[in-house]
Amino acid sequence: MRIGTQPYKGARDFYPQDMAIQNYMFSTWAKVARSYGYQQYSFPFLEPTELYEAKSGDDLGNKELYSFIDKGDTRVSIRPEKTPSLARLVAGCYNQLTWPVRWFSIEQVWRYERPQRGRRREFYQFDVDIFGANPGESRLADGEIIQLTVETMRQFGASPSQFNILINDRRVTEFFLAEAGIAKDRMSPVMRVIDKKAKASNEAFVEMLAELDLSKDQVMAVIEYTKLTLGELAKFKDESPAVSGLLSLMDYLKEDENTGPYCQFSPLVIRGIDYYTGAVFEGYDVGSKENPRALFGGGRYDNLLDIFGKPKLPAVGVAVGDVTLRDFLETYQLLSKDIRVGVDVFIALMDEQYRGYALQVGTLLRDVGYSVIISLNCDKLDKQFKLADRQQARWVLVIGEQEVKANQVAVKRLSTGEQSRVAREAVPEFLSK
Repeated sequence: MRIGTQPYKGARDFYPQDMAIQNYMFSTWAKVARSYGYQQYSFPFLEPTELYEAKSGDDLGNKELYSFIDKGDTRVSIRPEKTPSLARLVAGCYNQLTWPVRWFSIEQVWRYERPQRGRRREFYQFDVDIFGANPGESRLADGEIIQLTVETMRQFGASPSQFNILINDRRVTEFFLAEAGIAKDRMSPVMRVIDKKAKASNEAFVEMLAELDLSKDQVMAVIEYTKLTLGELAKFKDESPAVSGLLSLMDYLKEDENTGPYCQFSPLVIRGIDYYTGAVFEGYDVGSKENPRALFGGGRYDNLLDIFGKPKLPAVGVAVGDVTLRDFLETYQLLSKDIRVGVDVFIALMDEQYRGYALQVGTLLRDVGYSVIISLNCDKLDKQFKLADRQQARWVLVIGEQEVKANQVAVKRLSTGEQSRVAREAVPEFLSK
């Protein structure tokens, strides 16, 4: 039987050029997170299935999990997201932590979904979260997560003409649903329909609401809610603490000249996962129709530690996926031109007897951070130069009898053809110019 060479459906192989792009995105994520004082964490990719069933809602619990029973008769799942696991970690060392906790992670997750643009069954996710900010600091914590997210996109070169952040608060939505006479226990399905509004026609939206057995007045009230503007929302600030809090968050973000231009209020942002309890937000491509899926999403989740028997703990976070981000960066040609898979230095040998000298030069360069390939053969120089070119080397160092006797190295910059003879110990400094 011949085995195919394609990866599992919805998964990806990462060849060196792909990994160079991945590493560029990952390093940018980590750089921004650390610049805000966040520390990196990790955890196993397998968790007890009950963790996701308890906290992620029906979609992940029943449809998208990769689950199986292990040899110990335990139901386990490959992580489809990371927030429940993060909550488990925080609960596990609750009494040892210094609050607020600022953590981030970059890990692979799996969901059994239909592969399409912006969506695969496996993807890497950048998660940034704050746990334990005082209740009076929630606006600042929410704002910090949004500011960090904007800064991450800005580091890739994205502008307000290319993406925005739509912001809402689930408590605001609940306030307006309550005003429409919709009972608390019936709000969740209504909010799920609102969450689908942006991708549905008006007729389909009304039909989905009608299926929930709402009265005509309630359907009309929900429709009117979905048209709500920030100015209209301000009329209710004295009637609802949630409305007042959201307006305060929007004002705070607008004061930040780097973040404000990206932020807008949208009553349609709900976030489908049920554990969100307050402010929620999503980022979208606004300059192209190539990327209709959310670029990232996040929000407040204050009740996630309850299943671990811990007190209610304020928390807010964001998740950015590598698939949607890469599609976005490629759409706007924002991938850095410095991304390369080549080697810095290729050392060519005139004869095998000079290999020891070449090893010394290679070590000298590697010790200061250069990547170095030493030719495995002593073919004619033109063949070695062709190999160096295929390896995308920046410099070729040639070592022969004259170089060894003079304790030098012949250096050629492949991009310009410039050639020099350099003392062996001075090579690292010469290449840095």
